[in-house]
Amino acid sequence: YTVTENGKETATGKIKSGGTIKLKDGQTAKIELLPDGTYYEVTEAEVAGFEAEMTGDTGTVAKRRSVKATFTNTYSLEPIIVDPPVRKVLEVAPKGAEAPDITGKFTFTITAGTATDEDGNDLGIDIPMPEHTSITNSSPYEHKYKEGYFEFGEIEYTVPGIYTYTVTESGKVEGVVNDAESSKTITITVIDNGDGTLSFTDDYGGEIVYVNKYTAEEKKVVTGDSKPVVPYVVGFGASGLVLIAAAAVLIRRKKKQM
Repeated sequence: YTVTENGKETATGKIKSGGTIKLKDGQTAKIELLPDGTYYEVTEAEVAGFEAEMTGDTGTVAKRRSVKATFTNTYSLEPIIVDPPVRKVLEVAPKGAEAPDITGKFTFTITAGTATDEDGNDLGIDIPMPEHTSITNSSPYEHKYKEGYFEFGEIEYTVPGIYTYTVTESGKVEGVVNDAESSKTITITVIDNGDGTLSFTDDYGGEIVYVNKYTAEEKKVVTGDSKPVVPYVVGFGASGLVLIAAAAVLIRRKKKQM
């Protein structure tokens, strides 16, 4: 047999029934000197991610005629789902102080940025977006069921590339200091694994975190009457003189008031 590519011979060899010839895209293998009336069957090994369409893959060699077996392979990718959660953290000081209720008081929005290949070339496609582009911190994250996590919804990717988005937080609660970085740019890189599947990496550690801080006011404790308290000692003997003297003072004060 002879293997050609773009009209040029690239390999030659011998083959018998059950033998294998390896071809790549655009190559052709020509097998000669087959006896007339020979039945043939050509099969192609399955490759993950590729679907083959065959014509002429089985038949009989006719006298002084050529037969042609053609294999057309189509590569397809299974979509991948990314569901980036927003995590809301409220740090309260001092520890144990009562925190304000911030449920539903903050809004998060996500806007599309860019979609490029690894060389920075625009992919020329609509950037995939989640079901919701604006949520509040009362939209629970359905996949992890964790307190403090909220979600825009799933994003479906079918094309490998580097995708960027901007996530912004807005809202205000008295006494609460918002995250210093209200707008955060996130990057999701979708990778073709070469077997019909996609995978992804992100630069936000699996969750987009906003940290707000609240410092509780100190409460002053009021003890009541600030007048000095005079202790009285009850005893015997010499202490009796103290009690009498104290009584005499009280009597004198009362007489002066009269």
